[in-house]
Amino acid sequence: MVEEKEETTIEEKSEKLVGLEPERTNSKHANTIELTHKEVLTNDEHDQQYDDDNYVEGGNSEAVSISSSKLRVSPVQISNNNTTNIVSSSTREELLEKFGECSECKRPNTGDDNWCQSCNSEHFRSQFDKWKSDNENVDKIIRNAQLSAKNSNYVLEWIPYNKFKNVVYVAKGGYGTVYSAYWSDGHILGWDKKFNQWKRYGTDHVALKRIHNSQFITIEFLDQIARTHLQLHDGNMIIQYYGITRYPETEDYMIVMEFANQGSVRSYLNGRFNTMDWYGKINILSSIAQGLEYIHNSGYTHYNFHVGNVLRTGAETLITDIGIKKPTIKFTSVLRDKEEIYGVLPYLAPEVLYSKRFTSASDIYSFGVMMNEIISGLPPFNSVAHDNQLAAEICLGKRPEIPMHTPKLLEELIKRCWDTNPSSRPSAKELKDIITQWWDDIKNDKVTEISAQCKASDEVSRNSTFTPTPLLYVSHPEAVYHSRLLEFNNLPKPNKANRRTKLSSSLPYSETRQVDSVALEYQEEDENNETVSFLYYV
Repeated sequence: MVEEKEETTIEEKSEKLVGLEPERTNSKHANTIELTHKEVLTNDEHDQQYDDDNYVEGGNSEAVSISSSKLRVSPVQISNNNTTNIVSSSTREELLEKFGECSECKRPNTGDDNWCQSCNSEHFRSQFDKWKSDNENVDKIIRNAQLSAKNSNYVLEWIPYNKFKNVVYVAKGGYGTVYSAYWSDGHILGWDKKFNQWKRYGTDHVALKRIHNSQFITIEFLDQIARTHLQLHDGNMIIQYYGITRYPETEDYMIVMEFANQGSVRSYLNGRFNTMDWYGKINILSSIAQGLEYIHNSGYTHYNFHVGNVLRTGAETLITDIGIKKPTIKFTSVLRDKEEIYGVLPYLAPEVLYSKRFTSASDIYSFGVMMNEIISGLPPFNSVAHDNQLAAEICLGKRPEIPMHTPKLLEELIKRCWDTNPSSRPSAKELKDIITQWWDDIKNDKVTEISAQCKASDEVSRNSTFTPTPLLYVSHPEAVYHSRLLEFNNLPKPNKANRRTKLSSSLPYSETRQVDSVALEYQEEDENNETVSFLYYV
């Protein structure tokens, strides 16, 4: 069945495609040493566009911008035919020691599998006339990634759809549908000098994410893909992108990426929660915190941070859809963009709902909601409609229920993360440091406060009339857990007063499943400029 194509036309935009410094390490892929060169944006207008849009929180000085007319690159890099060979002796020695010498040009390799950026960029260039996507912007994104690749992790490819076998539907989200497939060739590993062709991984299980209504994919969306792919590859907790293809039935574009064989963390909880112990829960939280710290250290905000965008594969927990905050064709103007938010309501910080501006602190809020979800097993606010009323209550302090017998240290950290005041929330680094230490303490059975609290919590759960939260739950028909356009009106301004209270009990765990109900007064002026008060119970 062929889906109807949206008849939206996209006005022409300037050809500014962006790629950033990357490298990724995991069990399948190689390490790399970052070179000393910095490639900077060439167009001030391009910088201003994304500064205004809050695209990358704090900006990023290591971007590469390609326009139809020019590309400016610092001369400090491994050379190719278009650049100068200037590499410090210390960098050369480091590269030689780790990766060896290129058998073609006799200069240092820049990655494993004898990867030489200089030589391989020419191998890629020589094959540019052998493929095309029929979209000039897509071609530029892919070519830029190939020419700048310091190892195989940087590479993006245009992959004909007929290279995929056994394509099976997996799930549908707010702006994309995910399929499982087998890629007959597999991703590039390096250059085979003997056979004068690319060495490949071989048949590989991959995920195909079809982007809805992407026939006329925008330059902004491609820019998001390029930035996240090329800048975040050295993060072990970040999903790997391999390339782009096109779904023949609808002509939608599809992102080809690493397959997570256990699905999202939400799916993982649905199937395994009742067998998870504190070690398993904190292990997942530690991985997510490490990935979030890397994202923030790279100058990024996730924008759409929820358990559906955190995946499980083997023993790894990986973050995906970073920086993608809206569909591919909904761009009209910078002003319009600032007035819209897409996301999953229960994970959005009150200041995002009110001001429609994302920050790293709003990611921390989302992490707190996910932390509670992983501990409880239940989706946040699953028993109520995700509507204007819930949005207003979140702005005024309403939060998901914290499970009974949650270790106090975890409860306190959750409450810090979802504090109404963004400045009171911990940083991603602090989260990572705290949770990783907890995980290490429990793993090695150390005599620490967190270990004692987790043991006490487990003991109470075994001996009480309460049982662990079952996952045979029924969600409200208007509880929505995929990204969508959220249009809420007349939301109250979030109260930034610190609402966290000290736990009065001497017990090392929470005694009640539900957060204490608090009556909050919200005042506003009516049409006669008289003050009217409302009470919200949260």
